[in-house]
Amino acid sequence: MDLNQLQAFDHVVRLGSISKAARYLDLSQPTITLRIQGLEKKVGGPLFTRVGRTVELSELGKGFLPYARQALESLQKGVERVQSIRDGKVGHVMIGTLPTFTTGIFSSFIQKAHA
Repeated sequence: MDLNQLQAFDHVVRLGSISKAARYLDLSQPTITLRIQGLEKKVGGPLFTRVGRTVELSELGKGFLPYARQALESLQKGVERVQSIRDGKVGHVMIGTLPTFTTGIFSSFIQKAHA
């Protein structure tokens, strides 16, 4: 199971069609079909049922969908976190001070800045 399979699955669900998902992802329809088939092999059954030109989630698909979306969301958050670290927007600052500064204005400033 890989990220491309999960993305294909999610887009087919959102768009209701393999061909629409293929157009959205700028891939061929057979590529999306292969990704879905690989995912179905991994989970052990069909994720969709065909209804005319559209597809609907099978019971297995309904059970798997929240976990696929959670995995995609978690990976996206990881990418955003790494980008923030790379751009210097996230990190830790360590401040050393004398004991006389740990009360009063300095400590209240640090508490406000941390919040």
